[in-house]
Amino acid sequence: MINLEIDLSTSNCLVFVQDDLQTPINDEISDYFLQQLLKDLNINDQIEYSSNGKPYFTDSNLFLNISHSANIWVAVICKYPVGIDVEIVQNTKLISSLDPILGVQNLNDWCAQEAIIKCLDLTLDEMVQIKALHTHHEYQYLSADIYTYPIHKPNCFVGYVACQIPRLQIAIYNNYIGNHSLTD
Repeated sequence: MINLEIDLSTSNCLVFVQDDLQTPINDEISDYFLQQLLKDLNINDQIEYSSNGKPYFTDSNLFLNISHSANIWVAVICKYPVGIDVEIVQNTKLISSLDPILGVQNLNDWCAQEAIIKCLDLTLDEMVQIKALHTHHEYQYLSADIYTYPIHKPNCFVGYVACQIPRLQIAIYNNYIGNHSLTD
């Protein structure tokens, strides 16, 4: 069992990955997993959504984001504003539709920039203003530096966490919600 207070004192960002699911994830299942996670972590704060669809706690100093692709679901809870994105490696439909005008060349770039969009609560149209900097996982949006952190699983999924904090300390919990069935 996770003790949120203790875990966030050693890592300032907790990532939860569910990649053992037999069912494709839709928004309803995603919401279910989020509610189970918050219940398990004893977080009773109300969740609301921004106009761009970003979830946030109404009465907490913690930040939240979620993503899903096919049968993979990820969530992040952090001490700082945060975004997360995940895509299955076999997502050829997304890869073939990537737009070079947006500066996106591959699935890694897409996930990193999508995580940045979610971190900053931007729209897809604002993606053109995100610029890659000299270092591998550092980007800039207007004057704000944004850092991305990979959470890949080879031959399964590509994912990134985005935050304005350099050297973010991330703890990853794999299949944490696996003890719950979709009918609980």
